[in-house]
Amino acid sequence: NQDIEHVYMMYDHLPIGGEMSVITSQHWKFAQDNKCQYFRQWLQDNNADITDIDGGEFKESGTSVATSLIHIVRKLKVGEQMSLF
Repeated sequence: NQDIEHVYMMYDHLPIGGEMSVITSQHWKFAQDNKCQYFRQWLQDNNADITDIDGGEFKESGTSVATSLIHIVRKLKVGEQMSLF
């Protein structure tokens, strides 16, 4: 679940309107632990665009693991204040 922690950390550093794209394993898509279930809901709540990448696409880098490309635009949430700086 290290992928999940990295995604959260990246998101927390995005300014409002900032965009991020990250490639993760697909473990979070099917795992039933609380962390993965919460992450799936968090992605949905943040309107993440998710594209699955077949295993073997990165075989030149030494892995055949299936991955997902996650793209998120950080939006202003209710109760959140936009910083001028």
